[in-house]
Amino acid sequence: MGKRMIWFLLLLVLAALPVDAREEVSWRGIYKGAGYLEIPRGTTVNGDVRVPAGEIVVDGVVNGSVTSSMGQLTVRGEVNGDARVRMGRAEISGTVRGDLRADMGEIRVEGLVTGDVRGDLGSIRIDGTVGGDVNSSLGEVIINGTVEGSVFSEGKRVIIAGTVGGDVNVTRGIVELKKGARVEGEVAVERGLVRQGEGAEAGSIRVEEELSEEEIDTLFRSKGYFPWGLDKFMDLPVGPNLLEGLADLPRFLPRMGFYWSGWRGATAYRIVRIAFFFALSALVYALFPRQVETAARALETKTGAAALAGILAALLILPVLLILLLTIIGIPLIPVALLLLAAAWFLGFTGIALWLGERLARAMGLHWPPLAHIAAGVLVVGLVGLLPVLGTLLGIALFVFAVGSALVTRLGTSSGEALLD
Repeated sequence: MGKRMIWFLLLLVLAALPVDAREEVSWRGIYKGAGYLEIPRGTTVNGDVRVPAGEIVVDGVVNGSVTSSMGQLTVRGEVNGDARVRMGRAEISGTVRGDLRADMGEIRVEGLVTGDVRGDLGSIRIDGTVGGDVNSSLGEVIINGTVEGSVFSEGKRVIIAGTVGGDVNVTRGIVELKKGARVEGEVAVERGLVRQGEGAEAGSIRVEEELSEEEIDTLFRSKGYFPWGLDKFMDLPVGPNLLEGLADLPRFLPRMGFYWSGWRGATAYRIVRIAFFFALSALVYALFPRQVETAARALETKTGAAALAGILAALLILPVLLILLLTIIGIPLIPVALLLLAAAWFLGFTGIALWLGERLARAMGLHWPPLAHIAAGVLVVGLVGLLPVLGTLLGIALFVFAVGSALVTRLGTSSGEALLD
């Protein structure tokens, strides 16, 4: 009887053990071409994780690097390696024991990153802890948590309400030290200004050339991150500067010499052009996602209005420019009109690419992230554009609907209903 009782007690103890204590272990990395990938809680991946076109969610453990392109990277678990997202968003509420980088995307850290955080063309927000430096090439930087290293920014605004263990270096822009902010080292601004709130502390503050906020806005707008030639295009009075700027403006476009001639060289150039337009569309969507989606919806709901607006724009643009030129007083408005037209075309083209990609994914029964839709749409447009006659007709239709969808939605800020009432 005593032995039976002992066995019975042992069985009770075993039954009381949690079932979730078992852990699934993958001894290889994971590569998925596109789509959604989740590393669930209780799963360990011993290797790198990559999704070239899609979203990654890490709730478990990854002993390796994690890379996501054209989608979101969410880490609620643990990554023992570097984490990188290209043309997407990174949200870290767990732990990254390595560096975190976003190319053309947004970063938000609510957990822990033991290495450096770098953002290229996107905002960075630190509500948690960063063990290394924070480096931003262009975009707003907000520090509400703790950065044990230094903060480097090329502009335009750095807002600190938490703690920075090192220095804060800004090439040009504004540094705001909010109430309770603490910077152990030096706050250095080459061109710009520093605003220090009540109770904010810094080791020292140095501004080489102090500018007002209006001067900083002008600095970024006229000579900041415009391509070579576009700053001359925007320089007023227009006159010869406009012509010189227009002459230099093509340098913004990718120029590449091909050693092949004939159809091979032409095809290579067109492939590079497709890649360029995808990169441009991805940038437009990364900066203005809501406006692009609004323009894309207008292609379905306001097709006629978009076509009419595009045709009117195509017919009226040259007479309007001629009138502005002849009136002399309207000459400064010429670059403004051209830039508005270019903005409408870029926004509308990205909306068309998004719309085409969504239809393609739906027809194939697939679920893609928005940037993958845009990539597919640009590819379809580019391939059709290779055809001799149809490509020309497609180019005309693209201009009409791209500009029209942007205009009928007021550059994506309105659904278009008000314009039709």
